[in-house]
Amino acid sequence: RSHLSEHDLVMLFRMYPALGAAFLEALPLHHTGMVKSTTRCDFDGASNEQLCLKLVRVYERLGDHAALRSLVSSLRTEPPEKTCKVLLEAVHSEVRAGNGEAVRPLLRCLMLRLPHQGPIYCEASRVDAILGHWTSALSIAEQGVKTCLKYGPLWFLLLRLVEKAYGARAVKEYAGFALKNICHEL
Repeated sequence: RSHLSEHDLVMLFRMYPALGAAFLEALPLHHTGMVKSTTRCDFDGASNEQLCLKLVRVYERLGDHAALRSLVSSLRTEPPEKTCKVLLEAVHSEVRAGNGEAVRPLLRCLMLRLPHQGPIYCEASRVDAILGHWTSALSIAEQGVKTCLKYGPLWFLLLRLVEKAYGARAVKEYAGFALKNICHEL
């Protein structure tokens, strides 16, 4: 049993992000109430990105969507290149919570701000497909492969969507384009 107070643990968490990540990993779920007081991630290194990703997952496990949204809104001043993974993890959390329509504008904004990030197009297309917006999902995937020709997962997603929308014959036509453009390591 620790003799540190909740305030002491929060201060350690803020001062030493690597320690905070280990703490979040080892802390049992019923003791994570103290994490609620940490609603800001400062991005000055990759370790803080990992810490922030873990915070998003902890908030989701706790069911504290207000704290999760507060954390995401605190990232507005950070460059989207640094926060992209955290934002996408928060998007996943919102979709799992049933708030898929609310994240669509955020994904559109990310596609505009980071047009050469294939994972953003993938996630935006997947979210639209989950919500039943098949034509939108297909157009996002097509736009993504035009912008990110070498990103293989996006091509695979596009082929799956084309098969659902137009059938197996259409996949052959798209597959020809994919084979010409996709990274050969795949």
